[in-house]
Amino acid sequence: MTIKLSIFGLVASMLVAFVYVATKPLILAAKEEARREALYELAEPLLSSSQIGKSVEKKLDSSRPSSLSASIVLTPIFSQDSQVGTILPLTTDQGYSGRINMLLALDMSQRIVGFRVIDHRETPGLGDKI
Repeated sequence: MTIKLSIFGLVASMLVAFVYVATKPLILAAKEEARREALYELAEPLLSSSQIGKSVEKKLDSSRPSSLSASIVLTPIFSQDSQVGTILPLTTDQGYSGRINMLLALDMSQRIVGFRVIDHRETPGLGDKI
């Protein structure tokens, strides 16, 4: 009996590991596609003739607020050759159930043109509406 359970456990573990390894690249690709779609929806007011550029990691100096990490990933919005806006990620640990990840779109005058919560662990149906 113990041998049968051990074999079953081993086969089940190998199956779960195989599914994990096989689906991880697909999940990462789907998350990246969802992130790109969220970027385009967020920056829509600036996108009449513009494009979203490649994300750039920027190091922040030591005078930054303590709530910011040492680096931040900025995504520029370009219209032909000039930058017309920026999308930056924001994160807070002040959610009831943990971390809340957001995206903020700014034009070059630093006016907010879009804001979106992209990931949270709040109660479905209640926290979603925030």
